Amino acid sequence: ENILNYKMQYHSHTPCVRIAIYIHTYTGSPIVENRSDAIKAMGLQNSDIFNSIGSLSEYEKLSAQEIEHGREGMFVILSDVHLDSPSVLDKIERMLEGYSAFDPLPIFVFMGNFTSKPEGAKATTGYFDDLTNVIC
Repeated sequence: ENILNYKMQYHSHTPCVRIAIYIHTYTGSPIVENRSDAIKAMGLQNSDIFNSIGSLSEYEKLSAQEIEHGREGMFVILSDVHLDSPSVLDKIERMLEGYSAFDPLPIFVFMGNFTSKPEGAKATTGYFDDLTNVIC
């Protein structure tokens, strides 16, 4: 069964111009299964894309740690953090100082846009270097 079912209609007004219209007719969802069942079914070697877990017993130990952290921990989610603004970096530093006494430390999730205007890769890399300096 296709997860995404769609059809494209093309309209040609001149020999050189084609306009495509996307018509979405169906979206499905993947099957629902818990993570440990999926890993047991696929095997650890097929589920650890970073090759960071050596054995199933190590996986089970990490799973227990995830459960424990899930009881006590929290996520801090930030969006549109414009790293090209020095005042934003100052506020991030102040925010991190406020969470420094938490045990366990929260998990911080940064989502883009990371600049107030489009930037090239070199400039954006520099902004992430600045963020690294604030974090470390």
